[in-house]
Amino acid sequence: MRVRKASSLLVLSVFLCLFAAGCFDTPTEVILVSDAVKISGLPQKYLTYTITPVPGSNDYRYHKPAADGAPEVSGYARAILLKDDIYVAQFRDDNQQGYTIEFFKLVNNAGVAELKVALPETFPNPEDYGVKWEMDDFGMETVAGPRESIMAYIRAHAGLNFTVSQQPG
Repeated sequence: MRVRKASSLLVLSVFLCLFAAGCFDTPTEVILVSDAVKISGLPQKYLTYTITPVPGSNDYRYHKPAADGAPEVSGYARAILLKDDIYVAQFRDDNQQGYTIEFFKLVNNAGVAELKVALPETFPNPEDYGVKWEMDDFGMETVAGPRESIMAYIRAHAGLNFTVSQQPG
C-alpha cells in the first residue's frame, strides 16, 4: 500500500510539474466578463472533459465525471484571443478558490477538434510588468500583482513564438 501511494504521489507531482509549464495560477480573477470571447468549435467533448457554453455570456462550463478513483471536476472558463489562433483561458474549478491561466490552441484534425497546450518558447520578464512569480510546495507557479499588470504580462506573450503539444485530460 505504501509503495502504491508513494508512486501515485510521484506520478501526481510529475504531472503537476509538466502541467505547470503551460499554466500558472492567480489568486484573483484576471480575465473579466468584458474581456471574454466566444470560440467557434470549442463546446464539445475532449478526451474526458466536456465543455458547454454558458447561455447569454462568453463563458464556458467544463465537466469531467468521476472515474478510476479520481473525483469529479467541474468549473467555468473564459478566454481571450492572444494572437492568430492562440488563446489564453482562465479556469476556476467549482471547489477551488483561485484561478488557473493557460495558453492553448484549438486544432481541427479531420473534423475532430483537439485542445492543445501552447507554450511560449521564452517568457517575458514578469518584473517588467509589475507582477511577481511565486512557487508553491507542489511546483505550481502563482502570479501575484494587480489585475491590470497580470493582463499586461499575459498580453506581452503575443509577440512570442509558441510550440504546441497535446493537452493532458
